[in-house]
Amino acid sequence: MARRLEIWPLDRLVPYARNARTHSPEQVAQIAASIIEFGFNNPILVDTNAGIIAGHGRLLAARKLGLDECPVVVLDHLSETQRRAYIIADNKLALNAGWDSDVNIRENGENGKPEVPNQRRGGNAETRACVRFMRCEPNAPGKQASGVVGLRAMQTI
Repeated sequence: MARRLEIWPLDRLVPYARNARTHSPEQVAQIAASIIEFGFNNPILVDTNAGIIAGHGRLLAARKLGLDECPVVVLDHLSETQRRAYIIADNKLALNAGWDSDVNIRENGENGKPEVPNQRRGGNAETRACVRFMRCEPNAPGKQASGVVGLRAMQTI
């Protein structure tokens, strides 16, 4: 079991050359927007040789943001076989998850999308930014809604 979080320079990290997971520019922009809005809360997982086990998209987003370092967790307890299996499992398990429709409706309204609150209904700018993030709605003038997150910070990406 990993026991601590470390902060490493990005240039120390070694992407896994045979990583089968791909990351579109739109998804990298979404990850970057999430890092800006909420913080770098999901560390990159690495082996003892600084090889990335999970977090290739987060590394791309960190580079896009011009960060020099990021949080990592060293998984030094995995055998080589376990490391290779975990690379696949980490990606595949997320794909196998589903959604509870009743909870989604309770949280996000009948159409499954969050209602954008306004000041008259008690919403604040921070809440509206979060809702825009979840909907992937751009808020920058002239940007198109193409699945790219449009938080205030996206204008700097």
